[in-house]
Formats: sequence, C-alpha cells, structure tokens
Amino acid sequence: MKQIEIPPDHDSPVTIPVTVNPETFEAMLTLTQSTKIAARSPIPRMHHAFVLRFYPRMHWNAGSTRGDVDGEAGALDRVVEREVAMAKKEDRESVYDTRAIRDELLGFPFAGHETASTTLTWGLKYMTQSQAAQQELRACLQAHFKHNHISPTNPTVNEIVAAEIPDLDAIIEEIHRYSGTASAHSRRATEDVVVLGHLIPKGTHVFMAAKLASLEMKILVALFVWNFEFLPAPEVLSSFRAQDGMTHAPQQCLVRVKDVY
Repeated sequence: MKQIEIPPDHDSPVTIPVTVNPETFEAMLTLTQSTKIAARSPIPRMHHAFVLRFYPRMHWNAGSTRGDVDGEAGALDRVVEREVAMAKKEDRESVYDTRAIRDELLGFPFAGHETASTTLTWGLKYMTQSQAAQQELRACLQAHFKHNHISPTNPTVNEIVAAEIPDLDAIIEEIHRYSGTASAHSRRATEDVVVLGHLIPKGTHVFMAAKLASLEMKILVALFVWNFEFLPAPEVLSSFRAQDGMTHAPQQCLVRVKDVY
C-alpha cells in the first residue's frame, strides 16, 4: 500500500485498500465468518455441518487450516504439556491428536480474531462519543508516562502492562460492560470445582479468557489514545445499531482521527 486517497469532502469516509492475505490466514477468516450461519439458523449444528461439507469454498478452507506448525507454537505447547501431565497422573499414554484438542486450539485464533476486534470497535465509538472521558484518560497516560510524553515516544508493552492507571482500567471495564460483544458463554463447568477458595457449581456458565481480553484491550486502548484523538464523525456515519453473528458488532465504526504528537 503506497498511499490512501483522501476524498475532497472531509465528511466522506476514506476507502482503505484491501491487501491479499496469506492462504492459511484467509482460511481462518472464512471459517470464523462461517459461524454466523449457525448463529442465525434455527438448526445451527446441522446447517453449519452441511455448509462445511458441501460448500466447496468452506470445505477447502477447512482442509487448508490443517497442517504442521513451525517454530514455537505458544498455546499448543501448553496444551501438550497439560496432556502429558494428565496422562502421567491417569497412568495412560499421551494422546495429542483428538477432536477436543483440535477444537480447543482452533478456538484461540477464532476468539482472538472476532471478539477482540469487535470490543475495540465499540470502544472507539464510545470514546469518540465521550470526548471528556477520552481527554481525561489521555492526560492520565501522559502524567504516568512522563518521560515518553516529553520525548515523545510510545510507552512499551511491558510498561503499559505493569502500569496501574485506574482511569484506563475503568474505561476498559465500561467498554466490556456496554459492548456486550459475546452473545453466549464459552464454557460450562462439568463438575463442582473450587477456584481461589470459591465454589463453582456444576453447570455454571463461565466466560473464559476475560483476563487475556482485558490485557489486550489495555495495551491497544492505551496506545490508540496515546497517539490519536478520536473526533466525532458525521451523524450519518455514527449509528450505534448492531448486527449479530459470532459477536454483537456495530454496523458502523468510522472515526475522525488527529495526531496527538
């Protein structure tokens, strides 16, 4: 991408050029979007299974996501370590290639792609609407990272993660509370379990990965607000109407940005 064409009318949206994604990445995007079929169907399991089996594009993408992973796998390493530990505890052979493990690993890119981006788009809309809160957050960030403000340079990821900034934490919590990104819980306890001294009864729904999602949002929101002012867009481009698929996403997310530094 060499340049972006800016329309002469400053109230018109800018068209961002679309690049070509790597094959495996494009396959993951297609499969992620396919879950909307199940979400909108009266017979979700049968409908989605039919699409994956008989729609050529979906069937090909499902096959193209299967393959070897080179280098560090991250989440895969942790899953393998857990299976080895469980197998040793239960005095059995380790079994790595199971449907449960494949589904669990597939959930990582699915969740990271859809929920984080949807929550962030709602966050940008809310901060654009709430100029005073946005300015207060930026002032708090600049006061906390004084050296970076003077430089000016971006605070590092480690600095942001370690920082205790109540305004930043509060805004992220409000974004999660207002956005309602996920329409369903992702896990259900299959037996009574005690977590940090608290009993979680069998059958309780738990929304997993909330801590990881908040950590991602902390980094992204801090860097976005640090570098840009999000100014109101024209009313015709600022609707808060939503659409439901894998997540509860805004139909429109357009902002007018201005460099802070």
